[in-house]
Amino acid sequence: MNKLSAKIILILFLTLVTTSLFPRLFIFFVGANDVSSMIGSNEFFIGMIITTACSLLLFGFGINVLIIKRLRKIAHATKKIAQGDFEVSIPVHGKDEISTLTQNFNIMTETLKANDYLHKDFIRNFSHEIKTPISSIKGYAELIEASESSPENKEYLRIIIDESSRLSRLSQSMLQLSQIDSTMIIKRDEPYKVAEQIRNIIQLHQQDWERKNIEFNLQLDEVSSTLNKDWLHLLWQNLITNAIRFSRQDGVIDITLNEVENELIFKITDYGLGIADHDKESIFKLFFVADRSRSSQSSGLGLSICKTIVDKLNGTISFESTENSHTSFIVNLPQE
Repeated sequence: MNKLSAKIILILFLTLVTTSLFPRLFIFFVGANDVSSMIGSNEFFIGMIITTACSLLLFGFGINVLIIKRLRKIAHATKKIAQGDFEVSIPVHGKDEISTLTQNFNIMTETLKANDYLHKDFIRNFSHEIKTPISSIKGYAELIEASESSPENKEYLRIIIDESSRLSRLSQSMLQLSQIDSTMIIKRDEPYKVAEQIRNIIQLHQQDWERKNIEFNLQLDEVSSTLNKDWLHLLWQNLITNAIRFSRQDGVIDITLNEVENELIFKITDYGLGIADHDKESIFKLFFVADRSRSSQSSGLGLSICKTIVDKLNGTISFESTENSHTSFIVNLPQE
């Protein structure tokens, strides 16, 4: 017989003892001469109901402490693991089967944490090392293009330059994601105007939105913040460029910024392609691109970086979208 079964039998035995003890005590205090009349009385019937209820509560309490609470801890930790949090650990109590399960769960978590570290370390090193050869390929291709007279060769060289630029952006994004994810102590900056930061990013990408004749509707409160300035810049930039990329020609992008109860609230809405229902669960996953026809324009890292930044700042990021209608991203960041 295993240890968990023995504990359950023990709880059941104690419950049965309790169930049999109450009537005996009741009879003892009432007196043996009155047993026959007592059994048929309403008081005895009510006493048996109370005894049964107490027994069930006692059994339920024992099962809850012995099994349910411990399994809930494992289920909660499993959910965290699924979200990418490998720092979770569950204290091991006892020596039964659930204790063994908990111990094996902790071993699995440590293994996943080690693999995750190796994965991130590889990405960080790979992203750093690949930047130099990509820059060299792009530089030489641009030099050859400048001296090339054949239109066909120029077209091929332009493809090399464009793909080199895309690989360079991809390696830069991978490096940014790895650096943010591995940061344990998040520095704060001197107070700065978040609205001004957002306007500067829009101006920085003026060529992109002017090419599509996009109009911006801005409702930005003059909010100050001390949150990591570089991270917020990268967060707004990824969300804004994402909105520009998936907006239609002659489209509109709405951006609002305000502060409510010491919480920064940012919302951006584009009225473009929207997100298909079957893509919504994967939108923040690494390298996921919702619109495959535009995969050459997107690395699939932008929203993953946004999610990582927001999580690191103890905030939330959510979205609402209707296909071929609109997409809104909402960011909530506590200021403290």
